[in-house]
Amino acid sequence: MQEAVLFLGVIFVILVVPTVTILLYELYIKDKVKAFFLRWIRLTQQIIKSLGDLRGWLTKNQIDSSEWGKGVTKTIHDLWREIEIGDARLGSGGRVVDVAVVIIRSGEKVLIETKQTLSGDRTRQRQWPPSEKFQTNEDAKMAALRCLQEELRLEDKQIKSIKPTLPPIVESAPSPSYPGLNTQYHLHLVEAEVTGLPQREFTTEELPESHDGFVKWHSWKWGDLPANFAHLAT
Repeated sequence: MQEAVLFLGVIFVILVVPTVTILLYELYIKDKVKAFFLRWIRLTQQIIKSLGDLRGWLTKNQIDSSEWGKGVTKTIHDLWREIEIGDARLGSGGRVVDVAVVIIRSGEKVLIETKQTLSGDRTRQRQWPPSEKFQTNEDAKMAALRCLQEELRLEDKQIKSIKPTLPPIVESAPSPSYPGLNTQYHLHLVEAEVTGLPQREFTTEELPESHDGFVKWHSWKWGDLPANFAHLAT
């Protein structure tokens, strides 16, 4: 009898304990661990501690910010705010941002943002899926959720699933928001299933308490993915 109990105990330890541990990790621990390491990595890369540091960095790298804040461009204070909250970081190659690009499908079409209305009634053309820059403690899924809530004003019950797909696509280009500042974009593709969106063209107001304050309204339509995402259409 004792041998049978011992045998069952060994089987329990070998089979059940690892399974329960893995399940608990997947359900409760993994996202917290990922968020901690993402935050730690970004903090170790952070080299700008104040607006004065930022001005010095721009001068050192011969980047002229005197025209920033004109037209649809942002100001040096906007860039400092991005760095302060973790939306962006600066390195030897310039500005680096991680962006969740959210793919929402309706039949053969995907949701595309066509235009942004900025503060002061300025407008900026987009032709891009919904997207949101990571903040310091976020991964792709967290940033995508915030995008759906802040830009599309979706409630939790309307968001059925959010699934990161491919490894990030890395692109480098001059920043349209900060002329003269090269930006490396890490584009993280996320598939989202949602309900309640109109099937015609529509607009949404940016969540008022959003940290940005730069974008006021978003204009949307159902269309095709941009050319560099065409291979994801199937």
